[in-house]
Amino acid sequence: MRTMQDDIESIKSGNVSPKPFQFKQVPSSRTTANPFGAEGEQLSPAEQVGNPFGIVPEQFQSRPAEQLEQPKLDNGLNVLVPAGELLVNQPQNNHRKLRLIIIIMAILLLLGGGAFYFFWNNQSQEPENLPVPAAVTETPVDVPPDIIPESPFALDKPNYLSINTETVSPAEIRQILSQTAERVKGAQITTPIAFLITDQNNNPLAFSRLAFLLKLDVASEALDLIDETFTVYIYNDASNMRLGLALTLKDAQAAALALAKTEPSLPYAFRALILEPDVSVAKNTTFRSNAYNQYSIRFANIDSERGLSLDYALKDNQWYIGMSKYTLRAILDMNAK
Repeated sequence: MRTMQDDIESIKSGNVSPKPFQFKQVPSSRTTANPFGAEGEQLSPAEQVGNPFGIVPEQFQSRPAEQLEQPKLDNGLNVLVPAGELLVNQPQNNHRKLRLIIIIMAILLLLGGGAFYFFWNNQSQEPENLPVPAAVTETPVDVPPDIIPESPFALDKPNYLSINTETVSPAEIRQILSQTAERVKGAQITTPIAFLITDQNNNPLAFSRLAFLLKLDVASEALDLIDETFTVYIYNDASNMRLGLALTLKDAQAAALALAKTEPSLPYAFRALILEPDVSVAKNTTFRSNAYNQYSIRFANIDSERGLSLDYALKDNQWYIGMSKYTLRAILDMNAK
């Protein structure tokens, strides 16, 4: 048997042995199946690397390394890997989704566990008797009442109105009464205001003296039955200032008979009590009867357009006079209290 050592010795001595028997190289028809389903590529004999030690028998010839075509990756490149090896490529998005799912499941588990613990803890604990807070007593705060402007006149008792009986004239008395009536109107007082007329020494004035100073033409038979004490009223009758009187009678029955005879002249006799200027009053006026509450009223119209009239009523020993219908009614209501 010829060995490799014999060949080396022949070369060194210059004795070249005859050409050895050439074995026909037949490419291997066996292919290795591609695990990804693609057929393996075979190298041609020209592409195969020769054996530096010469020709070897067919059964010892090395087969070409079979390569498999890896599917395209995300970047579009084909990667060749040896047969039998598997390239694993998992996108990062899959890892992120997996982590997100794990985090969500962990949060849900925590929430579920917390809810279960809260429910179980509330069921197991006995209700505690909470202390009732003590009632808070609020200290009332003194709220100052609304300040009402002080009235310039007393409403429940007579006010004093002084005149100088030695020098005063009828026009001056009417002017004093008119100015006082405007003050009552400015104070927005809607009830009759009572006044006592006094002289310069603050002594009450007798009615006979006032009748003389104002030149009241009251019949003597009626004037003689009137006592000295009297009251003057100022009333705001729908922004029209009116005057009234409350006279005390010495004899009520005799006064009633005297008035029945002299009443047609009463509007003219008391015309000085009309505060409006330029009012014409007839010397004799017809009277008619009316009723208000328990009072019998006698009245005579002076100026219907202005609402002027003389209304009077007798009650016990009092003679009430008003220079309008509503003035007399307000005076009667005030004295009935």
